Amino acid sequence: MNQNKMKQKYEIEIADVQLSILTDESEEFVKDIVSRLDTLIRTLTVQNKRCAKIDAALLCALDALGEKVKLEKKIKNLETQISLYEANLRRLRTDDTAAEASDAKAVKEEKPAAPKEEAKPKKQAAKSKAEETQAKKASAEKPSPRADKVKEIETLLRPKNETEALKEKDNGGDKIRQIEDLLRGRPSGDAK
Repeated sequence: MNQNKMKQKYEIEIADVQLSILTDESEEFVKDIVSRLDTLIRTLTVQNKRCAKIDAALLCALDALGEKVKLEKKIKNLETQISLYEANLRRLRTDDTAAEASDAKAVKEEKPAAPKEEAKPKKQAAKSKAEETQAKKASAEKPSPRADKVKEIETLLRPKNETEALKEKDNGGDKIRQIEDLLRGRPSGDAK
């Protein structure tokens, strides 16, 4: 619930029962929920003549609470998976940094001892140094495939605003599968 919103009072009717409620939800949201609940209760009472409105209301409450508990478990599971993916992402970043450092060290060690400047003409020595500098810049600008994976995983884990998060709630499993595929080294579109 957003604490910045002021609570509003609404007069609603569910299965011919008048109620007043106080909520910080929007009017459209309240109307939608009231309409759904009213339809469920009326459907239950029409389908089963022995089912009273109170019985139907209790069945609807039981169903809604069951769904809520299932979703809470699913959210907790997804949060645990995200924590594992974040830990793997941190490990990948550390590994990537270490690999880049060892690559840089290996390149530095492979570099042959520079011949004496006297042996080369001065123009040629300056030209080869410039070429060497350009080669270093080009290799530094070119990200490693591992760095690309890390950036892609970061994009998938980046927090969304509340509206986008609710829209993507059902796609959480797809996002997790994409991250798993990236961590395993498969392209994200491959089937398992």
